[in-house]
Amino acid sequence: MNKTYCGIALIIYLAALSPAQGDICETYPAKGMKPIYSYRGLYENYAWGYAIEIPRGLVGGSYQDPGAPQHGIQVILSWEPRSTIHFSGEANSLEDQATERPLDAFGYCIFGLDTVRAYAKDVQSFEMRKSKLGTFNGYQYIVRYTCPNMSQERVLERIVIIPTGRGLVYTVTLETTTIRFNEDHKVFLKFI
Repeated sequence: MNKTYCGIALIIYLAALSPAQGDICETYPAKGMKPIYSYRGLYENYAWGYAIEIPRGLVGGSYQDPGAPQHGIQVILSWEPRSTIHFSGEANSLEDQATERPLDAFGYCIFGLDTVRAYAKDVQSFEMRKSKLGTFNGYQYIVRYTCPNMSQERVLERIVIIPTGRGLVYTVTLETTTIRFNEDHKVFLKFI
């Protein structure tokens, strides 16, 4: 796999933050919060055109209000320290400021780094490489960071897929601590 290490990201206005890329230092859902909907086995999202097989023993939950669009689900691996896997499908509404075209998967990953930098106290490392999700090509990035309100170093691993001609973005995201990363990453790989 090709690896690209990025030190400087594009400057993009943060006003267009998507739910999948909001404040990575917040702990939502709140500890112990019950999902509005729970899923085991096959989760199908007809609105955004994707499905996920949830491995045995894990539960996916939707924490969005029942009237809100159902973009995806979260699998809570640990409440404390917080560790989640999040799946999302949404419209590709982020544009390259220079071309006014929707961002490709590479640009979306750079935007993700900018988002982490906006909320984190410190970013220790950023690694990006080409990746696949199912039959689609995209990019995967791993960023290690610390948050102002948390003592442990965090790790965000995200795969971004933007299928050509669909106007959609699919993301699979692991958010965990450095201490839990190796074990949680194994669970993450079961989904992809």
